[in-house]
Amino acid sequence: MKKTNFKIVALMLAMITVFVFCMTACSGGGEPDGAQGEYLFEWEKLAVITRTDYDYKFILDGHGGGEYHHKGSVHKIKYEYQTSGDINIKDTITGIKYNGTLINGELHIYDGDPNSDMVSEFMYKKQ
Repeated sequence: MKKTNFKIVALMLAMITVFVFCMTACSGGGEPDGAQGEYLFEWEKLAVITRTDYDYKFILDGHGGGEYHHKGSVHKIKYEYQTSGDINIKDTITGIKYNGTLINGELHIYDGDPNSDMVSEFMYKKQ
């Protein structure tokens, strides 16, 4: 084999190896983060009312993605979960960012600053 052909083959093999490595790393493989599961709505607390009658749920895939089932729609979400229990969720359709905790199967999240009078607190339980 000529040196030029050998270099081309070697370069192609290197590119394929990098491609396969990137696809494996980005495929969501690896160990789940501990947040995976289906979380059903329990309640929402506002400044003066509490609601318990919604049919909402979060489905977390254990790898930073999932779905939010809300008012008959399914929204794709992205989330970051820390082993300390802190969680941040972003609804990719509405852009709403939720932050809170996921501890012992209870997902407590806020749709804004928890110290604000205009924020809603939500609680979901893992099924």
